[in-house]
Amino acid sequence: MKAVLFLWKIITWPFRALRKVVGTVLSLFLVLAVVAGSFPSKPSVPDQVALVIDPIGVIVEQATQVDPADQFFNEMFGSTVPETELQDVLDALDRAADDDRVDAIVLSLDNLLGAGPSTMQRIAQAIDSFKDSGKPVYSIGNGYGDAQYLLASQANEIIMHPFGAVFLTGYGRYRSYYLDLLERIEVTVNVFRVGTFKSALEPFLRNDMSPAAREANMGYMSVLWDNYTMAVETARSMPTGSINTNIENVAANVEAAGGNFAVAALETGLVDSLMHQDEYRAHIGEVVGFNDDINSFNQIGLHDYLAATTDDASTSGTEIAVITAAGTIVDGEAPAGTAGGSTIARLIQEARTNDDVGAIVLRVDSPGGSAFASEVIRRELVVAREQGLPVVVSMGDLAASGGYWISTASDEIWASPTTITGSIGIFGMIPTFEGTLGLMGISRDGVGTTDIAVGIDVGQEINPVIANLIQQSIEDGYEKFIERVMEARDMTFEEVDAIAQGRVWAGATALELGLVDQLGEFEDAVASAAALAGLEDYHVQHYLEPAKTLPEQLMEGFSSQAMIALGLDDGLAAAQLPQPISAELARTWSDLHLLTELNDPNHAYVICLECTTHSQ
Repeated sequence: MKAVLFLWKIITWPFRALRKVVGTVLSLFLVLAVVAGSFPSKPSVPDQVALVIDPIGVIVEQATQVDPADQFFNEMFGSTVPETELQDVLDALDRAADDDRVDAIVLSLDNLLGAGPSTMQRIAQAIDSFKDSGKPVYSIGNGYGDAQYLLASQANEIIMHPFGAVFLTGYGRYRSYYLDLLERIEVTVNVFRVGTFKSALEPFLRNDMSPAAREANMGYMSVLWDNYTMAVETARSMPTGSINTNIENVAANVEAAGGNFAVAALETGLVDSLMHQDEYRAHIGEVVGFNDDINSFNQIGLHDYLAATTDDASTSGTEIAVITAAGTIVDGEAPAGTAGGSTIARLIQEARTNDDVGAIVLRVDSPGGSAFASEVIRRELVVAREQGLPVVVSMGDLAASGGYWISTASDEIWASPTTITGSIGIFGMIPTFEGTLGLMGISRDGVGTTDIAVGIDVGQEINPVIANLIQQSIEDGYEKFIERVMEARDMTFEEVDAIAQGRVWAGATALELGLVDQLGEFEDAVASAAALAGLEDYHVQHYLEPAKTLPEQLMEGFSSQAMIALGLDDGLAAAQLPQPISAELARTWSDLHLLTELNDPNHAYVICLECTTHSQ
C-alpha cells in the first residue's frame, strides 16, 4: 500500500505543483491589481487641520527594502515588523511649523514599537522646535512606555485613556546564553577574537554575562538613561531625579491611587488629562475644528501630509552628497536596510566622480559586520579625500565596530550624546558539529592531497592549521583596526588599545575619549561639511541605490513564491504570536542566526551585537 501511495505521489506531483504555481500566479496578479489601484491623486491639505503623527512599528534611519510580493505574504502571516523612516517624521514636523493650514500636531503613539535612543532624542528635539511656532502639540495614547513617553513629554498636553498606564522601566540589556544547550547537543564553537570587552560571542561561550560586559553595558546605558530622564524632566518642568523617583516608588504610587494606574499617572504629573476617545476628539476639535463625516477633529495623516507638501527645496549650488550606511555591513551588494560593502562603495564612487559634488556626508547607523566589507567602504572614502573632497561622518543610533571602522576615513565625526559607538575589536566564529553528528551515529572520513584539502568542514573538528591561520588573521585585523583609529584620531597604539578591546561607549563619552570630534545632529554635520568645503551656496543630495521597478519586484516575488509552490523552498512564515512570546523568539532566532548570517570571506567580523538597546 505504501508503494502505491508513493507511486501516486510521483505521478500526481506535476499536477499538484502546477496547481500551486497557478494559485501563486493568481495571487500575484491580485497583488498587481491592488498595487495598480493604490496610486490615488495627490492629497491636499485642508485649512485649519491637525497633523497626526502616527509612527508605525520601529522608527529607522533607512527602511528595509521588501518586494511587494513578499510584503503581501509576510503581512498575511504577521511575520514582518513595520518601519517608519526617521526623516519622514522630521520633514513633517519641519514643514508643519511654517504651514498656516496646520494649527496643531497630534502625536498618536499607540503603534510605535520603539527606536534607538538617538532617534528618539532627535524627534523629541524636532517636536520641541515645532512648539516655537506657537502651535499646540497634543499626545494621545492608550498608554505609554519609555519610547512613547519620551515623545509624549514634549507635548503641551499629554492625554491618556482612563484605563491606561504610564509604565517607565529604564534601559536594560538582557540576553539568552546557550552554552549548556550547545554542550548538550555537542556543538563545538570555535572562537577567534581580540578584545577583553568583545562580548558579542558570550551567548555561545557562557551561561551568564561576564564582568567585563556588565561593566561596559552599564557604562553606556547609564549615559543614555541620564539623557532620557533629563529630556523628559526638562520638557515637563519636573525637578531633576523625578523620573527615577517615580520608578522607585511606582508600586506605592499605584497603591495610593487605589490600584488605578491611570489615576497614579495623573496624580504624579506624568499625564495631564484622562479622556476617552470621543472626549479627546471633541477636545482637540475645539482648537482645529470638528469633522462630522469622520466624527473626529479635522486632521491629516503623516504620509498624506508628506505627499501633499512634497519638498521643493532648491537644487542650486554645489551638491553635498549624503550616503547612508544603515544595518549590518555585509560583503557584496545588498538592498536598503543592509549596508552592502559593494553597494555603499559604489555610491561613494558615484559621488566622488561627480563634478557637482563638493563634499560627502556619510550617515552611519550600523553595528558593523564584515571586516572585509568595512574596509571596502573605508577605502572609497579615503580616495574621495585624496581627491580633495571633505568627508564628514554623522552617526545615528549605532556606529560601532565596523560602523566605527568606516567612520575613521573622515575629516570630522559627529555623534549625538546617545549614539552607541566604539566596540573597536574583531572576532571570528565557526561552529562545528562533529559531536552532534556523532550523537546521531554519523561519522565523517575521507582523503585529500594535502593536510588542509578539506578546508573548513563543519561536520568535523576544525583543522588546527586552519584554526591557526584564522587566529592570525583576526589578530592582524585587530592591529589594522587600531592603526586606522591611530591615524584618524592622532593617538598612540597604547591610547587606542586602552579604549578599544571591543568596549562600547555612548557618544558623550566617546567625545571625552577623542573617538568623535563633535556632538550634534545630521544637520550640524552637513553644515560642517559645507564649511570645510568653503561652500555658501549648496544643496543636499541623497545618493541611494536605485529602486527596482514594480514589474521587477513582482517578478522576483513570483520567483520566490514559485519555488515554495514547487516544494524547493519550505517558505514557512512565522506565525503571529502574542507578545512577549514572539519578541523572545525573535531575539533567540537573531542570536542563533548569527551562526550562518555573516559572509565575510575571511571569517573576520567587526560587529557589535551588544549595541541593540532600544526604547520600547
